[in-house]
Amino acid sequence: MAALRARPQGIQTVYGGLFYGRYGTLTHRAAEEAHAVLEEGHKSCAVSSGRAAMVCVLMGLLRKGDVVLYSSDITPALKSFLCVEMKRLGVTSVSFQASSSRDALLSQHGPDLDRARMVLVETFSPSSPALADVPMLAELCRQRQSLLVVDNTWAFGWALQPLKEGADVSVASLGPLAGDQEWDLGMVTSRRELWPRIVSSCKRLGLVASPEQTYQTLRGLRTLPLRMRQQDQTTRAVVEWMMGVEQVSRVFHPMLEGGAAEKGFTGFPPILSFCLSSENSEEEQVEALVESLKRFRLGWDGSVGGELSLVWPVGLVSDWRREQNFRRPDESGERGRILLYIGLEEAGDLIEDLRRAFECLQEIQDGRT
Repeated sequence: MAALRARPQGIQTVYGGLFYGRYGTLTHRAAEEAHAVLEEGHKSCAVSSGRAAMVCVLMGLLRKGDVVLYSSDITPALKSFLCVEMKRLGVTSVSFQASSSRDALLSQHGPDLDRARMVLVETFSPSSPALADVPMLAELCRQRQSLLVVDNTWAFGWALQPLKEGADVSVASLGPLAGDQEWDLGMVTSRRELWPRIVSSCKRLGLVASPEQTYQTLRGLRTLPLRMRQQDQTTRAVVEWMMGVEQVSRVFHPMLEGGAAEKGFTGFPPILSFCLSSENSEEEQVEALVESLKRFRLGWDGSVGGELSLVWPVGLVSDWRREQNFRRPDESGERGRILLYIGLEEAGDLIEDLRRAFECLQEIQDGRT
């Protein structure tokens, strides 16, 4: 009883120490501390998913009358939450192009930026090869005393530390990046001043991370930098090889865009996409190419993050980001776009698999002529 009476009361007890399983266990604390170190933030809070993490941030930091300026390449689910649920609470949402330069952003969205309470951006999106310019956005937000929230899922822990570059909050979906493609877990990391409001929002909403998911993530974090560096190197090798493929009209990857170092990035996400040339982009040809791949499993860009390489024919099926079919050109204006996620396989094995698939594609083309 003496120890119970001496225990400090309030938020530090409920949200910082061991109080009740729903508020976290020692496993949760260990994973949160490790994540905060990787993100170079004050503290982190584990929740049930990446989407739940973003919901906690929005609900904890916004109020009626606020304006959110968000990048157009955020996930459809998050965009829906902003434009439907947050709108019901009196929050206005305005989108902008994540690849916009400083001058273009000020020219097109100057008034929106001036009245925005929060700017929300993804560091990288599979739908675009551009990397977010977090330092530039952080400077604009500081000048206007607004908050910069960054979805750092694709660069978490090794390629970019948003808080170090001036962001206020960093959010990440960690289940896949911890080495497992079957489950999810979200983390929120913030500056010291915002931490009480964010952690209170996480706990009040009850979006609890299970101890098992948290434990698996903690184990995966030990090898995360090693795995991501290897995947980065393999992806670069595949991109360089793809640039010389005759049947490919264009390759999309951040390393081809330039300017990554100026934006604070030290590496690239293990994702690339490419467009087949017009004479090779018919439905039969795209399907034959995908079916010929043996080391790439068929999967979509919402399930990436694990050790297995994936392929997704964006132009062949109705994509969840663009809601388009094969007969309509995608955002690049070209048909036959295919997305590749690079796992932990050897670069030579993946390139050989792609080479054989393109040989099959060439046989189809030769048969037509």
